[in-house]
Amino acid sequence: MKMRTYVVLALALIFSVLHAEDAAPVRLETKEVSLGNAEIDILPATLRLSADAKHMAFIGRRGDDWIVVLDGIPGKAYDGIGDTSLLFSPDNAHLAYAAMDGNDWRVVVDGVEEKPYAGLQGIVFSPDSKRVGYFANHGNDWFAVVEGSEGKKYDEAADLVFSPNGKRFAYAANHGRNWKVVVDGKEGKEYDGAASIVFSPDSRRVAYAAQHGRSWRVVLDDVEGKEYDGLRQGNGVPELRRAAYAALHANPEEVSLDDIFGDSAPTFSPDSTHLAYWARHGNAWHVVVDGAESKAYDGYLRGSHLVFEKPNVVRALAVRGADALRVGIEVK
Repeated sequence: MKMRTYVVLALALIFSVLHAEDAAPVRLETKEVSLGNAEIDILPATLRLSADAKHMAFIGRRGDDWIVVLDGIPGKAYDGIGDTSLLFSPDNAHLAYAAMDGNDWRVVVDGVEEKPYAGLQGIVFSPDSKRVGYFANHGNDWFAVVEGSEGKKYDEAADLVFSPNGKRFAYAANHGRNWKVVVDGKEGKEYDGAASIVFSPDSRRVAYAAQHGRSWRVVLDDVEGKEYDGLRQGNGVPELRRAAYAALHANPEEVSLDDIFGDSAPTFSPDSTHLAYWARHGNAWHVVVDGAESKAYDGYLRGSHLVFEKPNVVRALAVRGADALRVGIEVK
Protein backbone atom coordinates (compact mmCIF):
# COMPACT_ATOMS: atom_id res chain seq x y z
CA MET A 1 0.00 0.00 0.00
CA LYS A 2 2.85 2.34 0.81
CA MET A 3 4.53 1.70 -2.55
CA ARG A 4 1.24 2.34 -4.37
CA THR A 5 0.71 5.56 -2.46
CA TYR A 6 4.22 6.77 -3.33
CA VAL A 7 3.64 6.01 -7.03
CA VAL A 8 0.36 7.97 -7.06
CA LEU A 9 1.97 10.97 -5.36
CA ALA A 10 4.92 10.88 -7.75
CA LEU A 11 2.64 10.81 -10.80
CA ALA A 12 0.56 13.69 -9.40
CA LEU A 13 3.70 15.74 -8.83
CA ILE A 14 5.00 15.07 -12.36
CA PHE A 15 1.58 15.98 -13.83
CA SER A 16 1.42 19.23 -11.91
CA VAL A 17 4.92 20.24 -13.05
CA LEU A 18 4.17 19.44 -16.69
CA HIS A 19 0.84 21.24 -16.50
CA ALA A 20 2.51 24.32 -15.02
CA GLU A 21 5.05 24.35 -17.86
CA ASP A 22 2.30 24.11 -20.51
CA ALA A 23 0.01 26.76 -18.99
CA ALA A 24 0.33 30.36 -20.11
CA PRO A 25 2.13 32.49 -17.52
CA VAL A 26 -0.08 34.71 -15.37
CA ARG A 27 0.22 38.40 -16.23
CA LEU A 28 -0.72 41.17 -13.86
CA GLU A 29 -1.50 44.69 -15.06
CA THR A 30 -1.49 47.41 -12.45
CA LYS A 31 -2.96 50.88 -12.94
CA GLU A 32 -2.33 53.63 -10.44
CA VAL A 33 -4.08 56.94 -9.91
CA SER A 34 -2.23 59.55 -7.94
CA LEU A 35 -4.06 61.10 -5.02
CA GLY A 36 -1.76 64.09 -5.05
CA ASN A 37 1.08 65.17 -2.85
CA ALA A 38 1.51 63.01 0.24
CA GLU A 39 1.63 66.21 2.32
CA ILE A 40 -2.08 66.72 1.60
CA ASP A 41 -4.41 65.45 4.30
CA ILE A 42 -7.37 63.81 2.55
CA LEU A 43 -10.90 64.21 3.88
CA PRO A 44 -12.30 60.77 2.93
CA ALA A 45 -15.92 61.80 3.50
CA THR A 46 -15.64 64.35 0.66
CA LEU A 47 -14.55 61.82 -1.98
CA ARG A 48 -16.69 62.07 -5.13
CA LEU A 49 -16.67 59.97 -8.31
CA SER A 50 -18.12 61.07 -11.61
CA ALA A 51 -21.08 59.01 -12.82
CA ASP A 52 -18.88 57.20 -15.34
CA ALA A 53 -16.30 56.50 -12.59
CA LYS A 54 -13.54 58.02 -14.74
CA HIS A 55 -12.90 61.06 -12.53
CA MET A 56 -12.34 61.41 -8.81
CA ALA A 57 -12.28 64.51 -6.64
CA PHE A 58 -11.94 65.20 -2.94
CA ILE A 59 -11.15 68.00 -0.53
CA GLY A 60 -7.75 68.03 1.14
CA ARG A 61 -5.83 70.15 3.56
CA ARG A 62 -2.23 71.26 3.24
CA GLY A 63 -1.15 73.23 6.27
CA ASP A 64 -3.74 76.00 6.71
CA ASP A 65 -4.89 75.79 3.10
CA TRP A 66 -7.86 73.87 1.69
CA ILE A 67 -7.75 72.48 -1.83
CA VAL A 68 -9.73 70.32 -4.20
CA VAL A 69 -7.80 67.47 -5.79
CA LEU A 70 -9.19 66.33 -9.15
CA ASP A 71 -7.73 63.18 -10.70
CA GLY A 72 -4.64 63.60 -8.54
CA ILE A 73 -4.02 67.23 -9.48
CA PRO A 74 -4.36 69.78 -6.64
CA GLY A 75 -6.28 72.95 -7.43
CA LYS A 76 -5.88 76.45 -6.06
CA ALA A 77 -5.57 76.86 -2.28
CA TYR A 78 -8.43 78.52 -0.40
CA ASP A 79 -9.29 79.39 3.19
CA GLY A 80 -12.16 76.92 3.04
CA ILE A 81 -14.09 74.56 0.76
CA GLY A 82 -17.76 73.67 1.18
CA ASP A 83 -17.46 70.07 2.36
CA THR A 84 -20.66 68.96 0.60
CA SER A 85 -20.34 71.22 -2.43
CA LEU A 86 -18.28 69.04 -4.80
CA LEU A 87 -20.47 68.32 -7.83
CA PHE A 88 -19.72 66.64 -11.17
CA SER A 89 -21.82 67.63 -14.16
CA PRO A 90 -24.22 65.07 -15.70
CA ASP A 91 -21.85 64.56 -18.65
CA ASN A 92 -18.95 63.94 -16.21
CA ALA A 93 -16.86 66.64 -17.90
CA HIS A 94 -17.09 69.46 -15.33
CA LEU A 95 -16.57 69.91 -11.59
CA ALA A 96 -18.02 72.68 -9.44
CA TYR A 97 -17.61 73.55 -5.77
CA ALA A 98 -17.88 76.43 -3.29
CA ALA A 99 -14.63 78.00 -2.07
CA MET A 100 -13.96 80.64 0.59
CA ASP A 101 -11.32 83.33 0.15
CA GLY A 102 -11.15 85.59 3.19
CA ASN A 103 -14.77 86.30 4.10
CA ASP A 104 -16.10 85.74 0.59
CA TRP A 105 -17.50 82.60 -1.01
CA ARG A 106 -17.49 81.91 -4.72
CA VAL A 107 -18.41 79.03 -7.01
CA VAL A 108 -15.47 77.50 -8.87
CA VAL A 109 -16.23 75.64 -12.11
CA ASP A 110 -13.37 73.78 -13.79
CA GLY A 111 -10.95 76.00 -11.88
CA VAL A 112 -12.60 79.24 -13.02
CA GLU A 113 -13.86 81.46 -10.21
CA GLU A 114 -17.22 83.19 -10.31
CA LYS A 115 -18.22 86.39 -8.50
CA PRO A 116 -17.72 86.44 -4.69
CA TYR A 117 -20.66 86.49 -2.29
CA ALA A 118 -21.23 86.44 1.45
CA GLY A 119 -22.71 82.94 1.22
CA LEU A 120 -23.62 80.19 -1.24
CA GLN A 121 -25.86 77.13 -1.36
CA GLY A 122 -27.49 74.66 -3.73
CA ILE A 123 -25.07 74.39 -6.69
CA VAL A 124 -26.71 72.54 -9.60
CA PHE A 125 -25.82 71.78 -13.22
CA SER A 126 -28.41 71.82 -15.99
CA PRO A 127 -29.17 68.37 -17.47
CA ASP A 128 -27.15 69.24 -20.60
CA SER A 129 -24.20 70.26 -18.36
CA LYS A 130 -23.95 73.64 -20.07
CA ARG A 131 -25.31 75.84 -17.28
CA VAL A 132 -24.61 76.22 -13.58
CA GLY A 133 -26.97 77.71 -11.05
CA TYR A 134 -26.95 78.31 -7.30
CA PHE A 135 -28.23 80.60 -4.57
CA ALA A 136 -26.09 83.42 -3.15
CA ASN A 137 -26.62 86.02 -0.49
CA HIS A 138 -25.62 89.52 0.54
CA GLY A 139 -26.67 90.38 4.08
CA ASN A 140 -30.13 88.91 4.63
CA ASP A 141 -31.01 88.67 0.95
CA TRP A 142 -30.89 85.44 -1.06
CA PHE A 143 -31.12 85.27 -4.85
CA ALA A 144 -30.58 82.81 -7.70
CA VAL A 145 -27.47 83.06 -9.85
CA VAL A 146 -27.67 81.35 -13.25
CA GLU A 147 -24.70 81.64 -15.59
CA GLY A 148 -23.56 84.64 -13.57
CA SER A 149 -26.88 86.48 -13.89
CA GLU A 150 -28.43 87.45 -10.55
CA GLY A 151 -32.15 87.18 -9.90
CA LYS A 152 -34.44 89.14 -7.63
CA LYS A 153 -33.63 89.22 -3.90
CA TYR A 154 -35.76 87.29 -1.39
CA ASP A 155 -35.74 86.35 2.28
CA GLU A 156 -35.27 82.70 1.31
CA ALA A 157 -34.79 80.76 -1.90
CA ALA A 158 -34.58 77.02 -2.47
CA ASP A 159 -34.78 74.10 -4.90
CA LEU A 160 -33.34 75.47 -8.12
CA VAL A 161 -34.46 73.20 -10.98
CA PHE A 162 -33.44 73.28 -14.64
CA SER A 163 -35.72 72.03 -17.41
CA PRO A 164 -34.67 68.85 -19.25
CA ASN A 165 -33.32 70.87 -22.21
CA GLY A 166 -31.39 73.14 -19.82
CA LYS A 167 -32.87 76.34 -21.25
CA ARG A 168 -35.36 77.09 -18.46
CA PHE A 169 -35.17 77.15 -14.67
CA ALA A 170 -37.44 77.52 -11.67
CA TYR A 171 -37.15 77.80 -7.90
CA ALA A 172 -39.17 78.62 -4.79
CA ALA A 173 -38.69 81.89 -2.90
CA ASN A 174 -40.39 83.86 -0.17
CA HIS A 175 -40.85 87.25 1.45
CA GLY A 176 -41.86 86.71 5.04
CA ARG A 177 -44.23 83.74 5.21
CA ASN A 178 -45.44 83.86 1.62
CA TRP A 179 -43.86 81.46 -0.89
CA LYS A 180 -43.97 81.70 -4.64
CA VAL A 181 -42.45 79.74 -7.51
CA VAL A 182 -40.28 81.76 -9.88
CA VAL A 183 -40.08 80.39 -13.43
CA ASP A 184 -37.54 81.97 -15.79
CA GLY A 185 -37.52 85.04 -13.55
CA LYS A 186 -41.33 85.42 -13.57
CA GLU A 187 -43.03 85.20 -10.18
CA GLY A 188 -46.11 83.07 -9.67
CA LYS A 189 -48.92 83.52 -7.18
CA GLU A 190 -48.10 83.61 -3.46
CA TYR A 191 -48.94 80.63 -1.24
CA ASP A 192 -48.27 79.47 2.30
CA GLY A 193 -45.95 76.81 0.90
CA ALA A 194 -44.60 75.47 -2.38
CA ALA A 195 -43.02 72.12 -3.16
CA SER A 196 -41.99 69.56 -5.78
CA ILE A 197 -41.29 71.77 -8.78
CA VAL A 198 -41.10 69.70 -11.95
CA PHE A 199 -40.75 70.48 -15.67
CA SER A 200 -42.40 68.35 -18.32
CA PRO A 201 -40.12 66.15 -20.48
CA ASP A 202 -40.44 68.57 -23.41
CA SER A 203 -39.48 71.49 -21.07
CA ARG A 204 -42.57 73.48 -22.03
CA ARG A 205 -44.70 72.95 -18.91
CA VAL A 206 -44.06 73.30 -15.19
CA ALA A 207 -46.01 72.05 -12.20
CA TYR A 208 -45.67 72.25 -8.45
CA ALA A 209 -47.58 71.67 -5.23
CA ALA A 210 -48.93 74.77 -3.48
CA GLN A 211 -50.31 75.12 0.04
CA HIS A 212 -53.09 77.45 1.17
CA GLY A 213 -53.88 77.11 4.85
CA ARG A 214 -54.28 73.37 5.43
CA SER A 215 -55.18 72.60 1.84
CA TRP A 216 -52.93 71.66 -1.07
CA ARG A 217 -53.36 71.87 -4.82
CA VAL A 218 -51.23 71.30 -7.90
CA VAL A 219 -50.51 74.35 -10.03
CA LEU A 220 -49.88 73.54 -13.69
CA ASP A 221 -48.69 76.37 -15.93
CA ASP A 222 -50.11 78.90 -13.42
CA VAL A 223 -53.54 77.19 -13.48
CA GLU A 224 -54.65 75.99 -10.04
CA GLY A 225 -56.05 72.50 -9.62
CA LYS A 226 -58.61 71.22 -7.13
CA GLU A 227 -57.86 71.59 -3.42
CA TYR A 228 -57.10 68.53 -1.30
CA ASP A 229 -56.37 67.87 2.34
CA GLY A 230 -52.89 66.73 1.35
CA LEU A 231 -50.72 66.07 -1.66
CA ARG A 232 -47.76 64.65 0.18
CA GLN A 233 -46.56 63.89 3.67
CA GLY A 234 -45.80 66.85 5.94
CA ASN A 235 -47.26 70.25 6.75
CA GLY A 236 -45.97 73.80 6.77
CA VAL A 237 -43.31 74.97 4.34
CA PRO A 238 -41.98 71.66 3.05
CA GLU A 239 -38.50 70.59 2.15
CA LEU A 240 -38.24 71.34 -1.56
CA ARG A 241 -36.92 68.71 -3.92
CA ARG A 242 -37.09 67.62 -7.53
CA ALA A 243 -39.50 64.92 -8.57
CA ALA A 244 -38.28 61.39 -9.10
CA TYR A 245 -39.45 59.18 -11.94
CA ALA A 246 -38.20 55.72 -10.92
CA ALA A 247 -40.63 53.28 -9.31
CA LEU A 248 -39.89 51.18 -6.28
CA HIS A 249 -39.44 47.56 -7.36
CA ALA A 250 -41.03 45.85 -4.35
CA ASN A 251 -42.71 42.53 -3.72
CA PRO A 252 -46.20 43.37 -2.41
CA GLU A 253 -46.10 40.29 -0.18
CA GLU A 254 -43.10 41.74 1.64
CA VAL A 255 -44.59 45.19 2.17
CA SER A 256 -45.37 46.24 5.74
CA LEU A 257 -48.23 48.59 6.57
CA ASP A 258 -45.58 50.75 8.22
CA ASP A 259 -44.45 51.55 4.68
CA ILE A 260 -47.61 53.41 3.64
CA PHE A 261 -47.69 57.15 2.98
CA GLY A 262 -44.76 57.79 0.70
CA ASP A 263 -43.42 61.00 -0.75
CA SER A 264 -44.84 61.43 -4.22
CA ALA A 265 -44.44 64.51 -6.40
CA PRO A 266 -46.35 65.59 -9.52
CA THR A 267 -45.28 63.48 -12.50
CA PHE A 268 -45.61 64.23 -16.22
CA SER A 269 -46.17 61.60 -18.89
CA PRO A 270 -43.28 61.12 -21.35
CA ASP A 271 -45.10 63.12 -24.03
CA SER A 272 -45.86 65.94 -21.54
CA THR A 273 -49.62 65.70 -22.15
CA HIS A 274 -50.71 64.24 -18.78
CA LEU A 275 -49.96 65.11 -15.16
CA ALA A 276 -50.48 62.69 -12.28
CA TYR A 277 -50.14 62.99 -8.50
CA TRP A 278 -51.43 61.53 -5.23
CA ALA A 279 -54.02 63.56 -3.33
CA ARG A 280 -55.91 63.03 -0.07
CA HIS A 281 -59.51 63.74 0.99
CA GLY A 282 -59.88 62.91 4.66
CA ASN A 283 -58.37 59.43 5.09
CA ALA A 284 -58.73 58.42 1.45
CA TRP A 285 -55.95 58.76 -1.12
CA HIS A 286 -56.52 59.01 -4.87
CA VAL A 287 -54.33 59.14 -7.92
CA VAL A 288 -55.33 62.30 -9.79
CA VAL A 289 -54.62 62.37 -13.52
CA ASP A 290 -55.50 65.57 -15.38
CA GLY A 291 -57.96 66.41 -12.60
CA ALA A 292 -59.77 63.04 -12.66
CA GLU A 293 -59.60 60.92 -9.48
CA SER A 294 -58.92 57.18 -9.27
CA LYS A 295 -60.48 54.75 -6.81
CA ALA A 296 -59.77 55.41 -3.14
CA TYR A 297 -56.86 53.82 -1.29
CA ASP A 298 -55.65 53.89 2.30
CA GLY A 299 -52.23 55.11 1.23
CA TYR A 300 -49.27 54.48 -1.02
CA LEU A 301 -45.89 52.93 -0.39
CA ARG A 302 -43.08 54.87 1.17
CA GLY A 303 -40.34 55.52 -1.40
CA SER A 304 -42.61 54.79 -4.36
CA HIS A 305 -43.45 57.23 -7.13
CA LEU A 306 -46.06 57.44 -9.84
CA VAL A 307 -44.56 56.30 -13.12
CA PHE A 308 -46.00 56.51 -16.62
CA GLU A 309 -45.45 53.06 -18.14
CA LYS A 310 -46.92 54.40 -21.40
CA PRO A 311 -47.95 57.93 -22.38
CA ASN A 312 -51.50 57.13 -21.21
CA VAL A 313 -50.86 54.50 -18.48
CA VAL A 314 -49.62 55.41 -15.01
CA ARG A 315 -48.47 52.86 -12.43
CA ALA A 316 -48.73 53.21 -8.66
CA LEU A 317 -47.99 51.13 -5.55
CA ALA A 318 -50.96 51.52 -3.23
CA VAL A 319 -52.32 50.06 0.01
CA ARG A 320 -55.91 49.11 0.79
CA GLY A 321 -56.52 47.46 4.12
CA ALA A 322 -53.86 44.76 4.56
CA ASP A 323 -53.19 44.49 0.83
CA ALA A 324 -50.35 46.10 -1.08
CA LEU A 325 -51.47 46.69 -4.66
CA ARG A 326 -49.83 47.37 -7.97
CA VAL A 327 -52.23 49.78 -9.66
CA GLY A 328 -52.43 50.61 -13.35
CA ILE A 329 -54.53 53.58 -14.46
CA GLU A 330 -55.20 54.19 -18.14
CA VAL A 331 -56.18 57.60 -19.45
CA LYS A 332 -59.01 57.11 -21.94
